[in-house]
Amino acid sequence: MRAKWDYVLLGTGLAPLISAQSLIRQGKSVLILNPDWDFFQEDSELPLDPFWPLEQESVKPERWKNSQAEPLLELLRPEFPGPVEVFSLQGDSVSFSKKTDSSAPHVRIRSRLWVVPEDNSTRADAIEQLYVVASDAGIHPQILEGPQVCKNFPGYSGVMNRDVRGVLLPRVCDVDVKRFRVGLLEFLREKKENLEIVCGVSGLELSKEGLRAYLSTTESSGLKNIEISGGLMVFWTPRMTTWIRKIWKDFDLSSVDLGEGSIQLWEQWNLVSREPVDPSWVAALGDFLVWADFEGAPGRGWDQLTLLKAGSRVKIESFESLNLHESWASQETFSSIERFCGQFLNWDKFSIRSLKPRALFHWKYPGTHRIEQDTPSSVPSWLVCGCDGSIQQVIQNAKNAVELVS
Repeated sequence: MRAKWDYVLLGTGLAPLISAQSLIRQGKSVLILNPDWDFFQEDSELPLDPFWPLEQESVKPERWKNSQAEPLLELLRPEFPGPVEVFSLQGDSVSFSKKTDSSAPHVRIRSRLWVVPEDNSTRADAIEQLYVVASDAGIHPQILEGPQVCKNFPGYSGVMNRDVRGVLLPRVCDVDVKRFRVGLLEFLREKKENLEIVCGVSGLELSKEGLRAYLSTTESSGLKNIEISGGLMVFWTPRMTTWIRKIWKDFDLSSVDLGEGSIQLWEQWNLVSREPVDPSWVAALGDFLVWADFEGAPGRGWDQLTLLKAGSRVKIESFESLNLHESWASQETFSSIERFCGQFLNWDKFSIRSLKPRALFHWKYPGTHRIEQDTPSSVPSWLVCGCDGSIQQVIQNAKNAVELVS
């Protein structure tokens, strides 16, 4: 491995890969360092924008626009080394834009349904506001009530509940995020001449001309001195908070304008559905976002239902010392899933296939911030925020960071 690089990027997930690709296009050499042996261990990207919680910030028209097929494909396709396919789902009907590559990542156009029980006046107000904003954005929402809501809710079975209503948005997209990011990683790993990706990095500290770190590569292992001529970019996700505190020991993270600056805890549950799940709908009820989980082009007979459950929010300062087992998979969580499956979906029992706890920043003002403080290093350094969450937000923020620093 060479000793001098134009840019060194520290981070996990998709954001450093997108930024590295942009820098390589400018003729820069890039080294990516990741503390995890699995590059995507943190799993910091969501395949869709959850639009949660339904409040003024989450129902802005530009967010809806970014989840439509045309702007989403315009963002994804230049960043991926191959085709990104698109299909529209509606019941048993699947419409492809062209002959598809079965191994390519897909953008899925599905209906999005927000549901509220009639006795929840606060949630009803949010749903009505959602309808108004979607109408103003030209998305053509529909009001659904009772059986119309139930028959379209993924996994619903049994007696139709007449005491519910919802808002349907017919064309909201999600992304086959696993295929997208794995394909990009494999492509970039082949670019040996001006890019190197090293995982399992430890012992990181700043030096006068760059940084030092313990690296294990195919060539050798040990403490390496890395000279940086252009700049250091650190992509801030919850997993990277410990590194950031070690790199800039005296830097006050609260001095960065982060808005609310909290970490949203999520739980992603995969359940075995008692009946085949209609893959053409993504539905939301309370703290649950629900959809059929599959990879690639659609087929028939899904039996796996994904539940993305919003948990509590914690402050950045307390995240590292938090006893996360008390916030994830608690007795209250099991009770809420039991109520959701039993009282709403009308299941008499359910089986859990897997649970994936996730922690994502809840940014109000994401951006890229120059780190100004006295350090042993003279290398320009930037802290990049907004590197987790929905895939479209991650990609856009990573591209904006490169425009600012290069």
